[in-house]
Amino acid sequence: MNNDHQEMRERIENDAWDAIDVLKDKNKEELAKHIDAGMESKCNLTMINNEYRAKKNDKETAQRYIEEKSAELKSLSKATSNLKQQIES
Repeated sequence: MNNDHQEMRERIENDAWDAIDVLKDKNKEELAKHIDAGMESKCNLTMINNEYRAKKNDKETAQRYIEEKSAELKSLSKATSNLKQQIES
């Protein structure tokens, strides 16, 4: 009878350890999936951030160009106006 109880206890213990190992492997696989998804999200975020920075830089460059051309136009317009006044005088 003691032998039977001891064997039953060992079998239950072994089954419990087997269940723990299965659960541990399942958790590892699930964790790996979450890590992969996180890395993919990070990659996408980095790409979006880089694209945003490039477009922001393009916008700032275009704004500087517009400001330069606007100042140049204002200067030429003022020069043209002065020349008109000189011609009319």
